Amino acid sequence: MQRILKYGAVALLVLLVLTACEEELGPVDPLPDFAIEQVSLPARLNTVGNRAYDIAFRVIHPRGPAAVENVSVSFLTNDQATELLNLPLYDDGAEEHPDDGDVIARDGIFSNRFVPVAASFPQGNILLRVDVTDDAAVRYELAPLPITVFPNTPPQLLAISAPDTLYAGNLPVLFAGEAQDADSLVDLSTVQMRLKRGNAVITSFNLPLEEALDFDRGRFGRLFDSSFAAGRDSLYTLEFQAVDLSDDVSNTLSQSIFLENRPPTIANPGVRDSISLPPAGSIDTLHVKLSANDSQGLGDLATVNFTLTLIGGNTNGPFGMFDDGSGGGVDNGDTVPNDGRYSLILQLNSGNTPGTYVFEFQATDKVGQVSPLLTDTLVVLP
Repeated sequence: MQRILKYGAVALLVLLVLTACEEELGPVDPLPDFAIEQVSLPARLNTVGNRAYDIAFRVIHPRGPAAVENVSVSFLTNDQATELLNLPLYDDGAEEHPDDGDVIARDGIFSNRFVPVAASFPQGNILLRVDVTDDAAVRYELAPLPITVFPNTPPQLLAISAPDTLYAGNLPVLFAGEAQDADSLVDLSTVQMRLKRGNAVITSFNLPLEEALDFDRGRFGRLFDSSFAAGRDSLYTLEFQAVDLSDDVSNTLSQSIFLENRPPTIANPGVRDSISLPPAGSIDTLHVKLSANDSQGLGDLATVNFTLTLIGGNTNGPFGMFDDGSGGGVDNGDTVPNDGRYSLILQLNSGNTPGTYVFEFQATDKVGQVSPLLTDTLVVLP
């Protein structure tokens, strides 16, 4: 947080108020210091095109947001001799000023957006100063912040490369985009890849530079295997877009991709053949184990559990099993996390019913597919 230059003496008034409160009510929490915090501010402004930039600052006042009367930012020449633009900021949730970009009214964050082309900004370094006035006519000022202004040419996305189908169990394959920037390859920040279904963005990735193809052109990419389909299945759209260091964006290129997602599999249940009930007042334990796997990786597994049925009696469960290395603070019998071997410890006492118990194991993945049932038996002796 940057220090604030205050104009006006309010410390004595605050001290008197606090003293009065202590006499009547006892000690109170101190009021927050006045502060101005940066929320959104571009480091670079592009004077080419009509891109709008969002500016937002949080103003913390000892008496709350309602005590703030006016907030504005001034764009100044580097010597602070000339004001290029004065822009008011609002905390109205875009109710009174629909284009100011403010999200929540009266939350202490003051916002607005502007297009620098209309302000005739000079190229090079300029300064931005924040000014706040409260309802007592006390003025606060944030030390000027540097901004760079220059004509920037947005990048171009030339080509994309990705499989049209990602099969279950697929080995790593390259997803890539080739981009060009007239200001040089160094000005290219990334190629964004978004996975979409309809208009909804499911997830997104920033693809790093994989290969420089020329002084102004490069291939950005990343390897993905079948774990990319964890929690997903069926047809999606991949959308690619290049981004430069000024956060200017290119055209978009897209393609369809089918993500195959197969049900999980389970194997190797670990249950003793038999166990005797402990004496009265004692407790014994039974360690239950199971291996689970998924073609989309262990991250696609949602649950691994079992039910327990006494032949001729009731069914209990399901009981969830764990592959967390007993990291939840409770010993569930698992020793190695994320190895696909699931565990649970059951307790037995003399009050349990002897007989033959059937374990039915099953795993469910994140798209709702279930594995085939796997059974095992345990004889509980009296």
